[in-house]
Parts: sequence; structure tokens; C-alpha cells
Amino acid sequence: IDGTGNVGIGTATPSCALHVKTTVASESVIIESTVAGSDTSAAPDLKLYRNIATDDNDLIGTIVFDALDGDDNPCSYAAILAEVAEKDHGSEAGDLHFLTATGGAAPNTKMIVRYNGNVGIGEEAPSYPLDVASNTDITYVTRLVNENDANNADCLLLHIAHASDPTNTNIYIGFQDAGGVLDSLRGDGSGGVEETWTDSSDARIKEN
Repeated sequence: IDGTGNVGIGTATPSCALHVKTTVASESVIIESTVAGSDTSAAPDLKLYRNIATDDNDLIGTIVFDALDGDDNPCSYAAILAEVAEKDHGSEAGDLHFLTATGGAAPNTKMIVRYNGNVGIGEEAPSYPLDVASNTDITYVTRLVNENDANNADCLLLHIAHASDPTNTNIYIGFQDAGGVLDSLRGDGSGGVEETWTDSSDARIKEN
């Protein structure tokens, strides 16, 4: 324990309130519980507690992943942080950010889990349960691969929990550009699927 109250384990020069240093290539810290039971209170906890009044968008806690770069300079490569989305009592809500470093810059948010369950990848304000955004012009935004080569291997299932045959208001796939909706693949009300076109064609996909 140094003169400022910092505690060092494995180091005589702690740089923060608790500084643990090890030269062993194994776990640095183990939090173990021997409490019996199946509920969450029986499991070991790690709590980051900001014991001060907070406001919307304030950070609650951060886990940072640092290492030395190729020139032995300290560098932050990734982080996970939590922030207050809504502070009002009875309406408290929080967001969780996942950050990574790119091109020598400080880590920034690549994925977010919002308080309402929406997940954004490349989009920090997701409007849908899964909202993926990219600014690339050289490849696809999303790739789904089933590496099983069996004859019955499948890849993508689109399911609408409609009580009967999906109607033409049940859209399976929508096509948009910056100008708005182009086309859609939707139910036809008769157990099939139809495609809507912006021109005069009437191409459809139906069950035989």
C-alpha cells in the first residue's frame, strides 16, 4: 500500500486504487463462489457501481482492453462500456456499447445493445431488433453461410407468426433506396408469396 492508499499486488508502484500485476501466463484474478443454488444470487458477481447522481448519456462503467503496440506504446484495442439511457426513477434504462480500435484511432462503438433490446451493428441508434449499417462500396453488408453440404442444408428462414395465410400487408422482404420503398416480397393471402413491382409487371412467386 503506497502513500496515496493505492494497493499493489505483484507491484510496488500501483498506479490506481487496486493494481494487480502478474508474470504468470494464467488467470490473473479469480472470483469464486461456493454458494449452492440455481438462482443468480448463488453465482459470483463483478459489479461496477458509480455511486453518484447520473444524467442521461452518462457512463456507468467501462472495461478496457489495453496492450503494447509494435513500438511498445500503450494502446487501447477494445472496450465495453455501459451508459445511462434514462435516469428518471421508475423509468431507468441503460445501453451497452462494444468498441474496437481501427486504423490507429481510439476505440469507437461498432455494436450497441439498446435499452429496448434493439441491436445495432454499425448503427448507434438502431430502429429495429437488428439494425446493420455499413458505408462500404466494395462488398455486401451481410453474409449468411451454412457450411453443411448435405442435400437438406438450409440457410435463411423468414417466419411471420400470422394466424392464417399471410396477407399482402405481411411483408417478408422490403426493398428501399434513398428515395423510399421500391418493391416488397409479401404474402398473397392464399398461402403463397407475391412480389410487388413499381412498374406495370406482375411477376409473382406462388405455391403450385
